[in-house]
Amino acid sequence: MESSPIVDYEASLQPFKGESDKQWIGPQGDNEAKLMIILSYPGVDALLENDLLAGPNGIELSTALELAGLTENDYYLTTMVKYGIGNASKPTTAQITECAAMLDYEIGVVKPELIITLGAEPFKRIKKENAKVTDYLGNITTSPYGNLLPNYSPGMIISQDPRKRPVFREVFDLAKKHLTGTLNYTAFDWVVVDDPKVNAEIVQHYIDTQQFKIGYDAEWYGIKMTDDEVMYTFQYSCEPHKAIILDISKDGVTENLELLLTMKPLLEHPKAERMGWNIRSDDERLILRGINPLEETLSFDGMKACAFIDSRHPKGLETGIKYFTPYRPYYKDMTDALKEHKLKSHELAKLKLLDPNLFWEYCAGDAVSHRTACLGMKERILQLPPKIRDYWFNVYLPLTNYFIDVELAGIPIDIEVMEDMTNKYVNKYEELKGILLEKVKEYIPEFNPNSSPDKKKLLFDILKLTPAYYTKAGKAAKPRAWYEAQKPGTKKQFSPSANGKSLATIAFDLEKELLVDKDNEDLKHKHSIVKTLLDLGRVGVFANKFLTKQGTDFLEEEDDEDTKKTSYWAAICDDGKIHPSFFECLNNFRSSSRPNVQNPASKVLSHIPSIFVPGYKEMTKEEQKKHADEIPRNLRHIFYTGDKDWYWAENDI
Repeated sequence: MESSPIVDYEASLQPFKGESDKQWIGPQGDNEAKLMIILSYPGVDALLENDLLAGPNGIELSTALELAGLTENDYYLTTMVKYGIGNASKPTTAQITECAAMLDYEIGVVKPELIITLGAEPFKRIKKENAKVTDYLGNITTSPYGNLLPNYSPGMIISQDPRKRPVFREVFDLAKKHLTGTLNYTAFDWVVVDDPKVNAEIVQHYIDTQQFKIGYDAEWYGIKMTDDEVMYTFQYSCEPHKAIILDISKDGVTENLELLLTMKPLLEHPKAERMGWNIRSDDERLILRGINPLEETLSFDGMKACAFIDSRHPKGLETGIKYFTPYRPYYKDMTDALKEHKLKSHELAKLKLLDPNLFWEYCAGDAVSHRTACLGMKERILQLPPKIRDYWFNVYLPLTNYFIDVELAGIPIDIEVMEDMTNKYVNKYEELKGILLEKVKEYIPEFNPNSSPDKKKLLFDILKLTPAYYTKAGKAAKPRAWYEAQKPGTKKQFSPSANGKSLATIAFDLEKELLVDKDNEDLKHKHSIVKTLLDLGRVGVFANKFLTKQGTDFLEEEDDEDTKKTSYWAAICDDGKIHPSFFECLNNFRSSSRPNVQNPASKVLSHIPSIFVPGYKEMTKEEQKKHADEIPRNLRHIFYTGDKDWYWAENDI
């Protein structure tokens, strides 16, 4: 890679270094290029070879550039921080500030038509706000410096998630198309309708002309599946590049059901081919509002097809738009709009009242994209081998309808059983916490058992225990044997772990030592602290996660904290049931979110009896029965109510 061809320009950068003795790495490429690429900081390999494209990260970047057809004359490559930052995972504010003037100078001289930032910190620096890369990924947005295209860092691909490599490379393809003027998106039109007679005529036209391939979506706000939930719009598309948007709620409080029900003839038509993204969620609301689409007319669900076609694909609509439609990523504009109006993502429907033009475009884009993407994906699946193709149409897609019944009917909860379990876990948690704080007050008077730094300080700095596992940001914990075999440079990147797995191993090691040295009071004391800390964590899984009443109406005293998504108390609706929301996971497994209806790991459950009744494992079955009431029941028992008019079945597939 040749450096900048203009010697005077290279010289003009030198004063920015000042008196610093750090190893500054200069830019590479052409300072007259239309594209500027900004890395976070030079890595170890770059410092050793004085080349920003050296090492695995550099190879990842240069490969992506080459595949996109971008040569060294097409781009200017530089860094946000101009020197190495040691073993830190990201640069400090001081380091970014120290190099800010030089980066601003570079941008001012190069005057790029497009800036690509690699990683979160450069994106925030150029965007000049605390924004997420993923909110803008794949979309050319604006910044104080001009057009901005964010991307993952090469290190993210190499060391954390190689599955993001296709997306990483696609960003450079997008940049190439933008710079060469070949990035052409197809426009779409829409009509906003609030008169039932007008939509009835439109629907009848589509029926008369046999245009039954309908993609649809709805926007709503409020607590799902309750009377508080309001449908703001219903949008649909029966022809290419055109959407009909029904303005269902003018005020965000009342719904024009007469308008919505004009969709019945089309949505309930036996020839309808209904398509959408997670279409059953919209069907749930249609059913509750008097429209009952026929099960056999469900033609396609794009969300479920994403992972089916390619397990690397995210399940969001953006996948369908990117690979199966000619439309621009219109939804990216919503991120800035939500921030401007200080709204959260689930409050998107409120933009209808605040920025209607942008909201209409979003609704229209959803409608035409649902239809176009689903048709394209359906064509792709039709090209699959017969066995896979038939599995999709005959088993996989039809099965999704049965989950609607579970969501609508809900799962009854035995409140008394859950209350008893909650009290036992919360009381035991407070008891163990009191015992632990008493044991460690001589070391750390204000000890916080939920603080990882506090636990690490106690275990490894004060008690001098040997770590069983080591962790690094973004990496799974590594065992002691692996750590000890590493080179010094690698060891510096890892720190001792104080997670449950590590605590369990440390406790086991101390128990082995006590078998040899039974009277060692120091070992007994250390083991007692570790065991109490471990038991506290195991009980806390229930007391502070699955069974917490934080932020719910079930908590008698006032609580301003947000509810926890994992809490069963927070998931109970007014009818005393949990209405789970089933969704598709990446590898074609079904899961449920409100809350995640599965038992905690058996490794935790197996220890619970002995925590509540010391010596439980050594007791006979008859003795154990005498203590049954002291031990919380298994979490699955909250589903076993006294009702006799329904059956609960568990299946492992």
